[in-house]
Amino acid sequence: MTFRPGFASPDPNMRYRFGEAFRGRRTAGAARASPSAPQPLVVLGDLSALRVRVELDERDVGAIRTGQPVVVRSAAFPGRDFAGKVSSVAPIIGPGSFGARGQSSFTDIDVAEVVVELAAPGPLVVGMKVDAYFHRNDL
Repeated sequence: MTFRPGFASPDPNMRYRFGEAFRGRRTAGAARASPSAPQPLVVLGDLSALRVRVELDERDVGAIRTGQPVVVRSAAFPGRDFAGKVSSVAPIIGPGSFGARGQSSFTDIDVAEVVVELAAPGPLVVGMKVDAYFHRNDL
């Protein structure tokens, strides 16, 4: 459900900017909230562009640059490629959190987060698992 500025929302005290969507309320109507709650009460998403968070093995970080072309593929859409480009590379290496497909090994647990902005996401939706293929940048 997407809301536009000035239109009604689930909570009359909340306002949404253009391109944002109310993605769900995490509590029942009369529930109480505290600052130490483990889950957020409301999730907002910016749908003006679709971004992919990629966990990149630390051995490959030196080969990735901002602006580098990327192809994204999804098992849900076999044979289709979705173009994008690297918009940021995290300056920190840490343990992976996504959980790799297939058998995991202890050699690929330290990763850097790379954000890829898709040019035209087409049928891809928020939350899908995809594979990202980085093109060599011969600048």
